[in-house]
Formats: sequence, structure tokens, C-alpha cells
Amino acid sequence: MAALSEITLLRLVAQRLAGSRADSAAGAVAHLTAVQAQHHPGALTSVALRTTKGTRRAVEVALDAGEVVKSWPMRGTLHLVTAADLPWMLEVLAPRVLARNARRRAQLGLDEPALGRARDLAVEALRGGGRMRREELLAVWDAGGLEPAGGRGYHMLVHLSMTGTLCFGPSAAGEQQIVLLEEWIPAPRRPEREEALRELAERYFRGHGPATVRDFLRWTDLPAADARAGVALARSGLDTVEADGTEYLMDPETPRLLDAHRDEARGVFLLPGFDEFVLATPTAARCSPPSSPSASFPAATVCSGRPWWRAAGSSGPGSTPAAARSGGRRRLRSRSSTRRPPRRFPSCTPPCPADRSSRRRARPRSAPSARERERHLCRGVRVRKPVGEPFRMVHAPEPGRCTPRTEESCAAKGGPRAAEVEDCADPGVNAGSGAGVMEIRAFAETDRAELRGLFGRAGEGAPTASLWGHEESEAAVYLDPYMDLEPRSLFVAVADGALVGYLAGCLDSSTFPDESERMKKAIRTHRLVLRPGPAAFFARSLVDMAWAALRREPTAGDFGDARWPAHLHINVAPRTRGTGAADGLMERWLDRLKETGSPGCHLQTLVENTRAVRFFERMGFAGYGPTPLVPGIRYGGRRFHQQTMVWSP
Repeated sequence: MAALSEITLLRLVAQRLAGSRADSAAGAVAHLTAVQAQHHPGALTSVALRTTKGTRRAVEVALDAGEVVKSWPMRGTLHLVTAADLPWMLEVLAPRVLARNARRRAQLGLDEPALGRARDLAVEALRGGGRMRREELLAVWDAGGLEPAGGRGYHMLVHLSMTGTLCFGPSAAGEQQIVLLEEWIPAPRRPEREEALRELAERYFRGHGPATVRDFLRWTDLPAADARAGVALARSGLDTVEADGTEYLMDPETPRLLDAHRDEARGVFLLPGFDEFVLATPTAARCSPPSSPSASFPAATVCSGRPWWRAAGSSGPGSTPAAARSGGRRRLRSRSSTRRPPRRFPSCTPPCPADRSSRRRARPRSAPSARERERHLCRGVRVRKPVGEPFRMVHAPEPGRCTPRTEESCAAKGGPRAAEVEDCADPGVNAGSGAGVMEIRAFAETDRAELRGLFGRAGEGAPTASLWGHEESEAAVYLDPYMDLEPRSLFVAVADGALVGYLAGCLDSSTFPDESERMKKAIRTHRLVLRPGPAAFFARSLVDMAWAALRREPTAGDFGDARWPAHLHINVAPRTRGTGAADGLMERWLDRLKETGSPGCHLQTLVENTRAVRFFERMGFAGYGPTPLVPGIRYGGRRFHQQTMVWSP
């Protein structure tokens, strides 16, 4: 019988996170069978970590060459698979998801004639090696009378991808283009169904095991009868091991690999939040110590030599839980290196994360804070920039090293509710069964009406939820100019086909109408001084400016510094905060800044909105300049002050 900690170590070498790596991106993807990819930069990193080159660029090259393909082969979630595998995986795994989505398609008015029309238009536009960005394909459907707004375009794209018409092909300007599957994959494999089930089971257990039959069932979302049939056919080529009374299946070579690479497997690993190691096996057996095998997997796990669990928490608007995060250099280096950390971590046993008083008692006075731990660990693996995919740090636990905790005790001491832990710990696992799958993409013209609606509700609960109480004029200042003048710097977050967040950016503020200019225009156009709500706001603004002048204090204004010419606004819907939407939007924006060679970016938030300030700091921004009073804004009777923050590549 093996300990659960041994199961975790075996999985690390089976998934090629420790030990030998694949020679190519296609080899790494083929070994895992599929790599979850709704967060594209994170998927690139997951594959790169399992290759000898260790670069995301090599994975991008494989995607552009058609060796690896992105589509919706299983669970209704985007995955990377090898080109040869995609057609037969769609045939085996997609029908159940398509049936499950039928009700939603009916609600959107997408009947068979409409889907057939969408297929005909797409084939006509792409035939002969054509390639289109998503927004271009949506425009084709819109011109054909299919009205892709309101989630219809998303569901048409997913349906045509699952039924084998479309898939994602090469990239252009940082965005994957859509192609015809039969042209992009001219020589697919098509095994018989029984052989396909056997191969699916065998490859899953060889690439992810030790794992249980239940793990396989959840990972594939197959009907139980099909999953058990596949396991029965593959069992003869697999080994079994028992842990905590449960049978696990694995590749017979995995124990030998662990013996050869045990020291590396016991190191510390930075992994993207949607990595297969995080998602493909149960939370309890994956990282919980034997002393608490039923504990929910925490939303952030930071370990160094000793297991360290930390409760879920959100450190920014729309951010994922406060985990060890980093965007990473393109060149990814040692997975378990602890090269020259500024301060060594204490060797004490970490207490329950929610028990703050016991944490203070147990931690030596010289121990670094949680923030220092996060920063030091990121430096340890030579991953420097703090933006990017939501990385988790995972470590094979040692028996009895973590204080057991119950859901009730954490909740009682300010920890997360059970639903918060589950939602944040395994985003995307249940995507096929109705949970939201987060996708970050460029703004399309068909998004305009829905984005205006999102603008009205995205800031709820924040001090600046509504400035002067007139939504149309506020949108005319803070949203419409970006849709009209710089749509390529506008990105949206989509869950279940609906917009749930957006980032509006500008590459050069000197060429963009400044905020005071836009506000004056909105006041004239909408006659705001004649409306009671806006008139009260502007009256307060005059009082605040007079008060600041008497005290000889500055008031908030536009920022103009050629070192940081770009700027941004970001907002996510309240229900989406803590899901990674804000992180994904910021990642796309920072990638665009780097692609265009921008020297820097600035933003302006409120000093008192500490949650937002912490989020932007984690994304790589730093406070700059004075913090003047913001005239007119009140929240809970308090005045607020402007915080300018800057970012440089």
C-alpha cells in the first residue's frame, strides 16, 4: 500500500514535470492526450514545462505548423491535442456535450437550419486554405443574417468545432485564426470506437496516473459504461497500486522513473492554474496529506520543502485567488531550483491558514510574510514578471505536516466558504456540465451592445460603481471612445457565451481624447447639469476643489508622461471576481504592449481601493507621484484620493 504523498510524487514524474521531458511540444501533448487550454498562455506554459526546450515559442511553432491543434474535443472545454487525435476524439467525446448544450442552443434560437446556414457560410469563407480571426468569422455570420451577438456566435463556433467543421489554426498578430478542420488536418486517424476507448484509457493512465477509474470518468466526461469498457480493455497494459483503500492505475514504468528522479520530484513547482496536474485528478488525493484526506484543495498552495496550504482569497478585482503567480520569461528554467533566495524559509510546521493567531505564534519572528514567500519562490525558479497566467505552486506533501482543518472552522475564522474553495481550486473541471469556462479574446463589433450592458453592472460594489449616476454619459466617457477609436486594444472575458469582463486600453494617450475633454463633451451632449443626480455630483466636485484649494492641496487630473504613454481601464462583473478574468485580461493587454514595443503604461485607481491596488501591484504596476483628492466622489460618506500606477516592460 502506498501513501498519498507517494501517489503525488508518482504523478509528477508520470506527467513529465519531474524527470525526463518530451523532445517536442507535440510529444508532450501526445503524452498527456489533451491539455486544457481555455487560458491560452497558461496552456503554452504547461506544455513548455514538459519539453526539453522549455520555451513557449516552441509550442507556438507547433501550433502554427499544425502539429498541435486547439479545439473543444472534450467536456465542452478548449484543449490542445495533436492534429492526428482531434477528429477521433471529437467523434468519441463530443456527442454527449452537444446533447447537453441543445437546450441552450434552443434558447438562443439556433435550430438545425440556422446551424446549417452557419456551417455553409463558414465553409464558403474558409475554403481553399482561408483563415479568419474570430471577429471576422462573426462578421461573416452577421452579414449572412445570423445575428451572432448575445452568445449566438460563440455557440455556433463551438458547435461547428465539435462537429468537425472548424478548429483553431495558425496565429496572426497574437491571435489564433479559425480554419477548416478537414484542410488543416488532411490525414486524421479514425480508430474503431472500441479501440478508441481503449487508447483513451491507456493514454490517460500512462500520462496522468496513478489515477482511479473515477478520475478517468470525470476527465473524459464519458458515459460510465463507455469509461469502464475502455478501462477494462486497457487494464492488461497497466499496473495497479493501492492507497488509502483505493485502487490506482498507472504506467508500469512510472515507479522506476520516480526512483531515478525522486529528489527533483520533491522540489517546488510553479504551474499554471489550469495545468493538468491541478485539474486531472481528485483534489483530496492530489495534495492533501493523510492527516486530512478529505480536505478541500485550497485555492492557493505554496510549498518549499514543507507543505504549505493557504485559504482561497481574492487580491484584486476579478482576480484569481492569491496564489504564487508569474507570467514567466519565454525561456522557462529549472522547475525545482531554489537558486539564491533572499531569505530561507523557516522549518516550522505551518498552521491552519485561517487561524491567524496560531500562525503568528508558530512562525518565527524572522520568517518572511506570505507576500515575501510568493516573491522569493518566483525568483527561485527564475520567473520574473508578475503578470500572466495564474500560477500555482504545488508540492508533494509529507505525512502529518499540515494542521488538519475543517470547512466549518475556516469559515468561522474568516476563511472561504466551501463553494469559494471549490470554485477557485479547480476552475474548468466541470466545464462540460454547465460551469462557466473563461475565455479571453479581442473585442468584436458584434459585442458592442452587450458590452454596453456589462458596463452598467461591472463596477457594482466598488467606490466608482457610478460616478455621476447617468450610465449613458459615463459610457460615452469611459467605454465608447475605446470601441470607436482603438478596438484592437479592447479585450473581453467570456463565460458560457456571455461577456463578464473587459479591458479598454490605449497605446498612446497623446493621440487619444483626454478624459476632461471627453467629460466636457458628455456634459454638453447629455445636458447633465440639468439632471438632478449629475448636477449634485458636479456641485460636490466644485465644493471639493474649493476645499482642496483652501488647503493648498492638488486635485486629480489627467496623467501625461512620455515614459508611460499607454493607459487602460478594466472592469469585471461582480460574480466573476475571483475566477481569473482580470488576470487573463491583463495578460492579453501586457502582451499587446510588448508586441507593439510600448515603453510603458499607466492607470489611475483610488488609494482607498486597496484590493484594486494590490491586484495592480501583482500585475507589475507600481505607485507613482502624489495622491490628490478626487473631486465629487463619495462612498460611505468618505472622500477618495487618486493613485497613479505605472508599468514598464
